[in-house]
Amino acid sequence: MKANLQEKLETSLPDGFTIRGARMEDVEPALKLFNAWSRPAIQEDEFEDANAIRTEWVSPGFNPAEDICLVFAPNGEMAGYVEVWTTAKPPVHPWIWGRLHPDYEGLGIGTWMLQWGEQHAVQALRNVPDGLRFAPRVGIYRQAEKSQKLFEDMGYHHIRSSYHMLIEMDGPVPEPAWPA
Repeated sequence: MKANLQEKLETSLPDGFTIRGARMEDVEPALKLFNAWSRPAIQEDEFEDANAIRTEWVSPGFNPAEDICLVFAPNGEMAGYVEVWTTAKPPVHPWIWGRLHPDYEGLGIGTWMLQWGEQHAVQALRNVPDGLRFAPRVGIYRQAEKSQKLFEDMGYHHIRSSYHMLIEMDGPVPEPAWPA
């Protein structure tokens, strides 16, 4: 959680980098970017199927052209991706999620993307009734130390953890044994 959000961008992208909203033809390059980020961070591909991304992008109330900001390097490569989910009613906990290609770390792009995400999240305040607490959320893998440092440098504080348990099965799931 963070007490003060960016209402305007205070940083700029490096010269030659451009931005735009997402289009459906961006799904495959986004998948490539997500996995380029995840391999060094968590030692595996984060996404295996572009259809999972497509399904998210067509979710009710989500508009990729407005709710996603893509950052492109001067060579045209997708360098960064940030999305903001404000689909809950009321949108008291916008979800800010992003990925930066490892080749473009250390240029201030991650900071710019997080500020864009905060700025976009603040727009949801007009749909939050008076008296409700507005607290955008972010999340990272615990192994993603560079991301953790970015969030800390931007004033975020760790308030909870969640875990994903996975059981590798080497055969079919056994039939349950019900009590007599």
